Amino acid sequence: MRILIITVYYHPVMTPNVFRWSAIAEEWVGRGHEVHVLCSERSPLPGAETIEGVRIHRAGHGSLLDWANNRLKTGNRRAEPSGGEGPRKQGRLRKFLERAVDLSWRRIYWPDGACTWYFAGRQAATALHKKYAFDKIISVSLPFTSCLIAGAVKRRFPEIFWLMDVEDPFAYSKEFWVNNRTLFRRLNDRVERKMLSRADAVTVTLQKAKDRYQAYFPELKLGEKIRVIPPLVNPMLLADQKNRVIPPGEAFNLAYFGAFYSNVRSPFSFFELLKAFLTDFPDYRRQLVIHFFGELPPWVMDGFSTYPELTELFRFRGLVPRQAVAEEMLKAGFLLNFGNTTDYHLPSKAAEYLCSGKPIINVVAGPSDAFADFARDYPLILNLEPGAPGQTGALERFMRRNLNRELDDVQKAVYARLYGIQRIAGLYLESLTMATVSRRGTGSEG
Repeated sequence: MRILIITVYYHPVMTPNVFRWSAIAEEWVGRGHEVHVLCSERSPLPGAETIEGVRIHRAGHGSLLDWANNRLKTGNRRAEPSGGEGPRKQGRLRKFLERAVDLSWRRIYWPDGACTWYFAGRQAATALHKKYAFDKIISVSLPFTSCLIAGAVKRRFPEIFWLMDVEDPFAYSKEFWVNNRTLFRRLNDRVERKMLSRADAVTVTLQKAKDRYQAYFPELKLGEKIRVIPPLVNPMLLADQKNRVIPPGEAFNLAYFGAFYSNVRSPFSFFELLKAFLTDFPDYRRQLVIHFFGELPPWVMDGFSTYPELTELFRFRGLVPRQAVAEEMLKAGFLLNFGNTTDYHLPSKAAEYLCSGKPIINVVAGPSDAFADFARDYPLILNLEPGAPGQTGALERFMRRNLNRELDDVQKAVYARLYGIQRIAGLYLESLTMATVSRRGTGSEG
């Protein structure tokens, strides 16, 4: 089978979508499929190359900032390894430019910041299909611009099969900034309705996301078209578990892997709880260390500075490669998760957390915590509710009782099978095949 994956970013960018789809693409190549990826330019990388058997095609600019970076050949990019410990610090010029963009460009762009990629991406996708005659195309969103590119190809070549993979919903996502909903809410609804109707199959990672789509667009009757495919574990984590023996830590090392998003995921309620915890259990101040892996936006860094009494506990590790993520996760004594205020998003490392076998401290953000539901059968988890009574004592007991503990190999193997690359890549192929059979059987274009 010949497949084209349309995603705004690919190697060397390090985002959850890149992690997920690069692993799936490489797995499919290993199974004998021909896999191409269309993504945006990334200077100084070539316009075409092959990585692990996957054929990469680069065209256009993924955002206004990417356009500037490509033109200026900037080496220090967002979503790339920082090359050292700690988060990158923004210079005054960068802060000024981002503030200017927030007050102007972000107010008017549509459908999202990747709209700068649309015309070049559509032209490249059309040319690639004429050359290679793909059996399937897959759009990865967000950004929703990827769906518009795939939708344009599908409209021109209706015989091609289009799978619309939705990692982050578009029209009904009010909490995440996608575009100016005050201006574009009706347009968002109309266009996503059209894309959902045009696509042959749709995939999401959570049942709640599917339920929301069915309720938001009831006239489309999406029950059969949308399939839920769970998150993918980093294959390197499973390899490290087989090949490495990680020495137990002597201190209470907590590690968080991921990002923070305004109005959706924040660490500050946990910091308030942590202040109370150290008041109730002061001896932990000498033993507790909290590592943060990932890019930290300015509003989070500014917030950290308002907790000087906690500064000595924090270690800012920055964005690290996928291999290092696996290694550091296995070195941690406890994994820390911050829940989302939304019930239709999962943190990107959800599968890794379960497959690691480590004790998990989940900071609940609301009554419908997606991660708490996802990990409801996981035996080593504490769901902390900041502001609720008795939480500092619960945290102390959990850490004391579970220091240097983890799941046994049999339990880890269960999670590895559920979220491993063979199953997840197979589910996507199965979804494509089943949807194709259904479409041919009914004569419908879906």
